[in-house]
Amino acid sequence: MKRHILVIPKKAVLYRDKNIVVNENDYNIKLFTYSNNSGFVHIASISKNNVKIADAKAQYYNRTWERFTGESVYKESLNYAIKSNDIARDEKTLILEKINQY
Repeated sequence: MKRHILVIPKKAVLYRDKNIVVNENDYNIKLFTYSNNSGFVHIASISKNNVKIADAKAQYYNRTWERFTGESVYKESLNYAIKSNDIARDEKTLILEKINQY
């Protein structure tokens, strides 16, 4: 399946940048954010061993109740990576746990 890769707008600001090792693979996970007329947007970008494998975008119209900032887009980008066979389902849980540790 084709990878889900987005163009990151120039107005997007890097909010979080994490490097994580899971099952001997190096993951770089970035969270971008920017405001628009309706609220704000988060974009999560995931690279595995220096190859971009998935992005996801979420538009927020008002306050969000996530356990940690970016939770929804991290999960969605990992789901795209699973669909394109870039990560295994068990890696998703491990990656999310490590994202939240910092």
